[in-house]
Amino acid sequence: MMKADTIFTGGTILTMDPALPKAEAVAVSGGRILAVGTRQEIEELACPGTKTIHLDGKTMVPGFNDGHSHLLQYGLELATVDLTPEVCPSIAKMKELIAQRAAQMKPGEWIRGWGWDESRMEEGRAPTADDLTQAAPNNPVMITRTCYHMVVANRMALELGGVTENTPDPQGGCIVRDERGQATGLLQDNAQAFVKSVIPAPEKEDLKAAIGLASKVYNSYGITSTCDGSTLLEIHGEIPAWCESSQSGLLTVRTSALMSPDVSDQIRAMGIPSNFGTDRFRFGCVKFFMDGSLGGMTAGMTEPYLVPPYGKGLTYMEQEELNEKVRTAHDAGYQISIHGIGDHTLDMILTAYEAAQAANPRTDHRHRIEHASMSYPPLLERMKKLGLDINMNPAFLYFLGKSHVSAIAERVAYEFPMQTCFQMGIPVSIGSDCPIESCHPKYGLYAATVRRTIAGQDCGRKECLTMEQALYAFTMAGAHHTFEEHKKGSITPGKMADFAVLSLNPLETQPEGILNLEILMTVLDGQIVYQA
Repeated sequence: MMKADTIFTGGTILTMDPALPKAEAVAVSGGRILAVGTRQEIEELACPGTKTIHLDGKTMVPGFNDGHSHLLQYGLELATVDLTPEVCPSIAKMKELIAQRAAQMKPGEWIRGWGWDESRMEEGRAPTADDLTQAAPNNPVMITRTCYHMVVANRMALELGGVTENTPDPQGGCIVRDERGQATGLLQDNAQAFVKSVIPAPEKEDLKAAIGLASKVYNSYGITSTCDGSTLLEIHGEIPAWCESSQSGLLTVRTSALMSPDVSDQIRAMGIPSNFGTDRFRFGCVKFFMDGSLGGMTAGMTEPYLVPPYGKGLTYMEQEELNEKVRTAHDAGYQISIHGIGDHTLDMILTAYEAAQAANPRTDHRHRIEHASMSYPPLLERMKKLGLDINMNPAFLYFLGKSHVSAIAERVAYEFPMQTCFQMGIPVSIGSDCPIESCHPKYGLYAATVRRTIAGQDCGRKECLTMEQALYAFTMAGAHHTFEEHKKGSITPGKMADFAVLSLNPLETQPEGILNLEILMTVLDGQIVYQA
């Protein structure tokens, strides 16, 4: 009989395995789960060299799997100016923070910031190019909204990006202008590229440092797996950084990297399929973007937003182009992921998937939709029929709910219909979309089970999950998305020994108390990678 390298005992273990939902102890050998059971059963697997870790009555769950986040982007953002509402409650404070950063830099060097949200700022408006120019007149500045679908650039940055009063809007983007036709500095969705394209790209060592830094934060939140939704954008820069970080141990979060179409074309040309790689880093889906965000009012909707100019958002491609791109990736055998938030956009995505599947039926393709925010019942029926996997982001309701209610009012009750997905048998996972919002699982668990904004506003109780469902969505469902349900997602013999030890038992805690959740320990491959 095999003996255990490590035994975890003395607590409550929520396994997410229906064959044994709760246990007292776990034995680990060679980075895999050797056995799960009672304390007595597991202690019989000890030998003289076995290490015993006492849980002190706390609760262990499978390592959290953040189904959609941006680990690399988050690591890079940690080096920029923090403009999140908790740090930057006003434009006056924003200008102060940017001026402080400018004082530390040489003239002409780029200043970047992230996380601002006009709906939670004192002025109730977006900053402008003139605001940023006043703060840093001698430096190009670009700051990213919390949703990542809008940026504001100062006058120097706009000039470097070639944005003038005569610059036309790109497909799927908008240069916001004032009544005189002058750019305000606000660039929506694809229009961000004017400025982003002239910012110097980070070097490989910068990318590796960002991966390592973000991994430590993720581990401190109990996260052992994620899909990186930023998409691999550059084959000669990002891929070596990911691979070297994985090999050196810098990357301590199992990552499936969603690929931009250009990168996936090159990967496919080399004969590499999607979901190929190691247990630590894999080439995941090919990912397409199709619209913006609800808070930024750029998600493609069938009914207009309730805020002037009462538009219906935008889409990145016309139906014919989307159909062609989806069909090409589908025929090549690739798993596909598409960012879609508005109901009009979702209809287009489903139409493209339906056309590809009708022309070339594939079983168990597990094509995905990222966010799928406004999934009304007829859309869900089509998702079910197609066999899609869905990632949703309930923490948006908590952090961004105020702007969503302002934009779509009572329609917010239909946003992220996770309970309906569970009832229909549609695989649905929870993702934080970090750094758009915090990746701490307590926010996703709370929002999925309570559906209230940070100010306590109700966002539709009928779609609340039970805590058991929310935990499943944060563990097993994410593993299903990446064809790894046989490897991880539950505390089951034979699976990878990835665990999170919690300060409280979510199943015995009132929903409001989940916001007090702390991570005490995170284990990857049977090794402690974080301990409070």
